[in-house]
Amino acid sequence: MLVAYTKRSRSRHRRSPSLACYLTTCSSTPCKRALTVGVLALLGCAKPAAKPVPPMPAPAIAAAAPPAPSASITPAKTADPRWRSDPPATWTDPRVIDGLAADCDFLPPERVLGPTDMGRPADLFRCMTVYEQSCVIDVCMMPGEKCKERCGDGCRSCGDACSSSCKECKSGCTDETCKRACASSCADCKQTCNRTMDRCASGACSKAYDACGKAVRAAFVAHGCGSACVRYQKCMTACNDARGDNCWETCQAKVDAKFEPCRQACGDDPDCVLKCHLTSCSSVLCEIH
Repeated sequence: MLVAYTKRSRSRHRRSPSLACYLTTCSSTPCKRALTVGVLALLGCAKPAAKPVPPMPAPAIAAAAPPAPSASITPAKTADPRWRSDPPATWTDPRVIDGLAADCDFLPPERVLGPTDMGRPADLFRCMTVYEQSCVIDVCMMPGEKCKERCGDGCRSCGDACSSSCKECKSGCTDETCKRACASSCADCKQTCNRTMDRCASGACSKAYDACGKAVRAAFVAHGCGSACVRYQKCMTACNDARGDNCWETCQAKVDAKFEPCRQACGDDPDCVLKCHLTSCSSVLCEIH
């Protein structure tokens, strides 16, 4: 995983004079009479409090048909109380087939994360693998995650094709038995998509990750990064002793002279950044070798 290079005015309100203040300053009889008439006029214009209206009885409504299920509605959720406590793990789970019989685009509800869950868990129904995290520098991790994303994209395209076949199958059905048979075939199809994604992520991406590590180590030697990193480490040690301003940045800039422009041109593309590591020395490689 690559390491990214790296604060009211009070309004013062003047209190309005009270009515008592006006009565105090208004001492003449005509003044008081005029003020009293004005107050009475205001009181006369005040609206009386609204009387409470008794609630109207709810009109009788005929029982309506339940809404058609969709990908956002889970028919099995109400049919099986174990849906949350015992979530399905495969497309061929009977509860999932029930959902597919009602809607070929059906998806089980997403898993609710608990307080001890870290990161993103796997969700095979949405073709998502576990998102790996590492506390150490690993220039091959992000390209590896990108590889698994491509496996997931293929899985979703595969699943969409299964749903399309399911809809075509059910279009000729006249009873629920036929629809459930189409749903069962759809579940088998989607389960095959998941197995293909697993082989892609655990097989192809794992091999690509191992090959990446070997290529990085070979490039480190080929570009003579060993001697550059010795100078970098001495510079960093001197910074720890001197604690000068921008000292560490100066050390990094020396060894990253070729790498940094390449990395900035790559933006957020991890495969592109990896190529920068394979063609130049960097402070990142010095930290892991």
